[in-house]
Amino acid sequence: VTERISVNPEVGADVVGAGLDAFVRRGVDPVTALVCSTHGLAPALLGGMGAAGIRIPDGCSFVTYGDSDWALAYRPAISVVTMDLFGVASTMTRRLIAELRGEPPELGSDPDPARFIRRDSVSDAPA
Repeated sequence: VTERISVNPEVGADVVGAGLDAFVRRGVDPVTALVCSTHGLAPALLGGMGAAGIRIPDGCSFVTYGDSDWALAYRPAISVVTMDLFGVASTMTRRLIAELRGEPPELGSDPDPARFIRRDSVSDAPA
């Protein structure tokens, strides 16, 4: 089961933590993983998880979109979904310029697709 929750990073880790605690303990299905949609929200969500007493990866796996040095330095290191945004923008710009010039688009130069980088913030799903 997948559910979406909204997190406002400006309210503070204790408020985020209380909301996460209520979400995790609501008794429907156990929460086994949280995926943060943007790297900028990850610190607030991680702080909230800590405030709620949720330990990663033992209590819940954690993944965020986007990567940075802090995701590697955090303990446990944060698993991420990343993509070459510069490569995507460059390819799309070249194709747009070719189209505006009336030229055929450049083929075979697609950037790498999004990829998952597994680190220690993810554990195997429970049986």
